This record gives sequence, structure tokens and C-alpha cells, in this order.
Amino acid sequence: MQATDNLNASSTISISEVINMLMNTRNWEEQWRQEGIEKGIEKGIEKGIRQGQAAQLADTMSYRFGPIPEDILLRLENASPEELSRWARNLLDAKNMEQVFTSDSK
Repeated sequence: MQATDNLNASSTISISEVINMLMNTRNWEEQWRQEGIEKGIEKGIEKGIRQGQAAQLADTMSYRFGPIPEDILLRLENASPEELSRWARNLLDAKNMEQVFTSDSK
């Protein structure tokens, strides 16, 4: 019985300790929520920039070469920022739409 009393006495925590634990939990929760929001904003910005690059490249390609086939529009939509930048540079020297997508259009 005495061992049980010691266990109960040592496992009891004060109300102030419970309050501190709850406050810490709320702080962590707020910090994680804020970090999630920031990551979401960053991903949204990156996606917006990529979509803008793709739209600009499509617009310039259609001005130069005429209507863009659906498969090429899909390729632009799914491209990485690096691919879009490379294709935009290739567009400067490309003689036709296919040359935009070669590794070196010169």
C-alpha cells in the first residue's frame, strides 16, 4: 500500500503544470499552423509564377508560329520552371515550334 501511495504522490501534477502544458500545446499548434500557412503560400506563389511563365511562352509562341496544338499546351502547363526558361531562350532562335523544345535550337 505504501508503494502505491508513493506512486500516486509522484505522478500527481499541479494545476499550474497542467495549464503550462496546455499553453505550450497551444503555442506549438499555432506555430505548426503558421508554418503550414507559410508553406502553402510559398507553393502557391511558385505555382503562380510557373503558370505565368507558361502562359507568356504560349502567347509568344502563338504570335510567332500560329495556333498551338493541345499537346504542346499541356506540355507547357506541366513543365518545370527550368524547362520553361530554357524553352523561352530557345524561342529566340527557333525556326519552328518543334525547335523550341530541342535542347539547343541553334
